[in-house]
Amino acid sequence: MLSRSILRQVPSAVTAGLARPALPIRTALHSTANRAAIRGSTSRHVAPSVRLLSSFSQSNPRASQHIAAATAPDSTGESAADSPTSNYHSSHPPTGQVFPSTDVFETRHNGSTPEQVKAMLQTLGLTNMEDLLQRAVPPSIRLAQPLQLAPGVAEAELLASLKAIASRNEIYKSYIGMGYTDTQVPAVILRSIMENPGWYTQYTPYQPEISQGRLESLFNYQTMVSDLTGLPIANASLLDEGTAAAEAMAMAFAAGKKKRRTFFVDHACHPQTLACVRTRAEGFGVQVA
Repeated sequence: MLSRSILRQVPSAVTAGLARPALPIRTALHSTANRAAIRGSTSRHVAPSVRLLSSFSQSNPRASQHIAAATAPDSTGESAADSPTSNYHSSHPPTGQVFPSTDVFETRHNGSTPEQVKAMLQTLGLTNMEDLLQRAVPPSIRLAQPLQLAPGVAEAELLASLKAIASRNEIYKSYIGMGYTDTQVPAVILRSIMENPGWYTQYTPYQPEISQGRLESLFNYQTMVSDLTGLPIANASLLDEGTAAAEAMAMAFAAGKKKRRTFFVDHACHPQTLACVRTRAEGFGVQVA
């Protein structure tokens, strides 16, 4: 809050109209009588910040331009760092202009470095990536014109757009059957397993070190099956019902007599399950009945 002594120094013509409060404050704080006292108290607090900005500008060239403009002396010999807080903030650019946006996918993509690409092209005897594509992609399947792609957007904008599209879906009752039925998943299972990235990886991971949750769930399943059946071993990691049925057929013939070449399937099996069994049986020379 301004003291009464400072307010008394504001010209009456200015105080008559209070629509522009920033002008009286700036006039009072930058008057000749108060400038020396304010500079002495402000510089003690601003000097460490200026030193911090100077060290930061050495590691960020883009920010150094804004810092130099903000700390340069004006016509009165004062810099923006010597100004009051209100004027100090007004002389600085928004944060978004100093720090570029990092919400883009390509900065997080672990692709080849420019040095690796150059070494690869030299090994292949090529000059650039376009030359590589021309030789790798047959001309018969190339597009004659470039793809009509929308401008790139940040991840948050893309998610908002996809949610807007998904919100137009209308949920109807499903009558497709054949194993595709709606279910009521308990909230604790939905939250702890179905929506937990550590558990819902669909396939057996090729990089187990980044998907241990999937491996742990398979181990728990195998342990439970061994306890229930009393068997010393238990298989796991079958993708779906059709694959499991086909593997059961193959295991039955591997463990049984070789002369029997007919496999009987229950007529109540879903058609997609039966199709998987028949496809798998062709390679073994087995007839599905």
